[in-house]
Formats: sequence, C-alpha cells, structure tokens
Amino acid sequence: MKAWFVTSPSALNSEIPGGVQLCSREFLSILRAGFPETEIVHIGHSRGLADRLHKRFGTAPYRLFSPAEFREIAEGHIRQKGRPDVVFLNMCETTRLAETVKTIDSKILVVLLSHGTQTGDDLYEASGAGGIRNQGVRGMVARFKLGMDLCLESDYRRRFLDMVGVMSEEEQILEKWLGAPSTFLLPRLVRAEPLVACPVPGRVGYVGTLDHTPNVVGLRRTLENFAKKRNLSLEVRIVGGPLRHGERLCKDFPGVSYLGPLSNEALRAEAATWSAFFNPIYWLSKGASMKLAQALGWKIPFVSTASGARGYIIPGLEEWIVDDQPESLVSGVLRQLELGSSGRARFEAAWEASKARWPTSEIVGRHLKEKLIG
Repeated sequence: MKAWFVTSPSALNSEIPGGVQLCSREFLSILRAGFPETEIVHIGHSRGLADRLHKRFGTAPYRLFSPAEFREIAEGHIRQKGRPDVVFLNMCETTRLAETVKTIDSKILVVLLSHGTQTGDDLYEASGAGGIRNQGVRGMVARFKLGMDLCLESDYRRRFLDMVGVMSEEEQILEKWLGAPSTFLLPRLVRAEPLVACPVPGRVGYVGTLDHTPNVVGLRRTLENFAKKRNLSLEVRIVGGPLRHGERLCKDFPGVSYLGPLSNEALRAEAATWSAFFNPIYWLSKGASMKLAQALGWKIPFVSTASGARGYIIPGLEEWIVDDQPESLVSGVLRQLELGSSGRARFEAAWEASKARWPTSEIVGRHLKEKLIG
C-alpha cells in the first residue's frame, strides 16, 4: 500500500527536539515499518490572512493549515507519483485536511495520528485552577473556542476519518465518545540506550517544555512539596525552555538548578549524574509524556505519575509509577534516594526484565497495517 505522512516541517524537525518532534518521528518510524512506501508530504502553516486572524482571536476552529493550500500540494503529488491508498495526518491540528482528501478521492483511507485532542488542553485552560484563560473576557473567548473545536473534532471524525491513531488507552475512550469510527493504539516506543551512570547522591532531574500548562503546574506543585520537607539533602536539576520560565523557577524555589535547553549530547551527560528522573503530570492533559521514554531508554531510575506514564507498555516497572498526587510523587522520589545503590540495582534488574517486552516500530507497524486492510 502506498501511504502519505502529512505533516508540517516544524512538527518533524527541530535542532533540539521537543515532545511534538519526538512523537512525530516515532509515528513515522511505525508507518515506515508497516508501509515501506510511505512518502512525507510537507505542508506549512497557513499564510492566509483569514486563517491567521481566526487563529489569533479564536473565532474559528483548527485554522493552522489551509485546506486549499493542501489541495494544491496533494494534487501535485498525485500527478507526479500517483494516488495514495492511505493518508496519515500528523497531529489533530491537521483535522480539516481530512475533508480535502475525501473530496479528491473518497476511496482513500484517512487516518488521523493524534498527539492528543486540542480540547484536552483547552478544557483545563478554560476551567482549571491553573489555567491561563479562565477569567473575564479571555475566559469567555476560551470557552467559546473550546465549544467550536469540540464540535469540529466530532463532526470530522464522523464524516471524513476512517481511523484515529491514539497515544493511550484513555484516549481510545475519548475518541469513541467523539465519534471516531475506529481507533488504533500507538504505544510509546522506548529505545534501550543505557548511559554510563555516575549518579550524584540526592540529585534528581526533570526535562520538559516549561511554558506548557500541564508541565508548569505539575512541576510547581512538585517543587512546593519538596520545599515542605525539612533538612532534606536534595538537588533538583531542570532542563527545558523557554529561559524566562526556568529562571523564574530558580527565583521562586531556592536550591533548584536550571540548566536551560540542552543538546542531546549535553543532556545525556547531565542525566548520567541523576539519581532519579521525575515526571509530574497530574491530569489527563493532551497527548503523552515523551521525555519518560528518553529516561527509560537511558536506564535512569524514574518516578512518574500514572497520567505521566499513560501510553507506555513497560511491564514489571509498575513499582515506579504512583498516583496523580504531588505528595505521592515526592514520596516516591525520596524513597528512591533513600534506597541509594540498592534501589538503583533493583530498578536496573526490573528494567532488564521489562525491556524484552517493550513494543517496537516493526510490531506496531505490522499490526496497524493488518487493522487497516483487514
């Protein structure tokens, strides 16, 4: 089967890849395993004035890409290389492009590869205690936009999509509620690349985008709970950007070391000194935590909330997953530190037993193709 992977260049490539780029590359590896003839079809963000205005003011849903621009790109590819059998749309922001594919040829299968529905984050921003758009006129606009996005998500799933690829079992349920005709679980892929560890006692690390609300709220709630502990020998190292957000964390929480965004090589060297990695996601925010896969691959003892570990198939490592409360996460981190070398040895033994059962792109890609073609 001939397949297209439709994506914006920025969602796939970045000098320092974030969660979006890591997830996009993971999806692409799965597609190429199941559909060797997969072609990447790039589409840039819409330059149209109407789309840009609607996006800025939240007055129309999903305007990041222009269906008219995509039609030109798609028809050009078809003239040069022929019609695809299946089109995979990368990220929910491409949802409106599904209609374009079906109007070109209704027989083409259209699969949305979801990094998480936009409304998953918008709901918290509009109503959550830590949301940044939950007051006054801004809150009214956010609630209006949430309703429009939700209606479009459901409408397009019912009319133009053949399947939605999701990152977790929880999102399979949400997609069924939205009206998706079929779903397929795309679990997180973990590549085993153990670091040469030289852990510093009491040093723990965090990696994440620091202006993403679920990360910001989760990290701050965790640091507040660390700060409540008396006579605690603990060093928290934070990696990520933007800079102003990391610098603010250092100002608000003495003893926190902010390292800024790091290259992969620099991050590997830094992470090798961590006694533990912590992953504080406290609700079902958009998508799934991609940085946990990196820590797992590097064989670093971790402590994650259940929401932070969703989408991972890592049997035997459940001991290092706690409930969605900062007190539980902090207790798990402190226990890992207290156990010291014996705790690390226990984790490493469990890690070795678990990795043989981790899903691979070849296995997931084969199952995806089987489900699509029957």
